[in-house]
Amino acid sequence: MLSEPSSYTSVDSIKRLGLECGFTSPENFSRAFRERFGTTPGQVRKGEAPAGVRGGDQFDIQAYFTTFTNAD
Repeated sequence: MLSEPSSYTSVDSIKRLGLECGFTSPENFSRAFRERFGTTPGQVRKGEAPAGVRGGDQFDIQAYFTTFTNAD
């Protein structure tokens, strides 16, 4: 939802997304997202690579997230 064009384009919308996904607060969403994926929801929205990941402007967030599985 974050990496695809949608109605979740602003910071407020990212907070709303976290709440809609079942998090009790935007802070809990951001913290859990950062711990799981090594980046923040806002960075994903901007298409920025997580710290330590190479790629710069050519970073493919979709490919990055496919490296995560439910077992991780």
